[in-house]
Amino acid sequence: MTHCLTTAGMAFPDYELPMIQVIHLLDLDQGFIEAGRTFTQEHDLWVNDHKPFKFLKNPFISGIMAIETFIEAAHLLYPHLRPLGIRQVEYKDIVECPAGVDRTTLIVCRRLDVNGAVGNEIYCQAAISSPDITRNGRILDRWSTNYVGEVILGTTNGPLNILPDFPVEPAEIKTPAMSPEEID
Repeated sequence: MTHCLTTAGMAFPDYELPMIQVIHLLDLDQGFIEAGRTFTQEHDLWVNDHKPFKFLKNPFISGIMAIETFIEAAHLLYPHLRPLGIRQVEYKDIVECPAGVDRTTLIVCRRLDVNGAVGNEIYCQAAISSPDITRNGRILDRWSTNYVGEVILGTTNGPLNILPDFPVEPAEIKTPAMSPEEID
């Protein structure tokens, strides 16, 4: 049986949005969504695979999971558009997931008015925040922003438009293809 997230007259099968569990607020007119997700080792069996360093006491939510969450939140705002890219990503602080502890996160995504945006591209700023946690796994009342980034959405799947204030010239981005020998 498929469960759905429902909001603003829309229904999304939960398997399409694995990183979002609940929608607290959706304002399509203002281009704003506030959603949530609680991570636990018991429910999110993959989280134990995210402990790349021995000095870390607990596994954590990876950067790629944060980016997937950003894309899902932007998709809820603009379900008719496709993700074209991610930019301005900052990994500020990890979300640790100790055994037996529910790690609640708040996901906020809002449409940006980007000066110089070209064509049908829409830019959304997304952030994931969570309550701070002690070394013993006790959840505090203080919240911190863990991950931030921007999602670029559009109707086509061609190259992205270069922003006027982008510091790297298009010629600097293009690199010739490498042969298998060069890769080896």
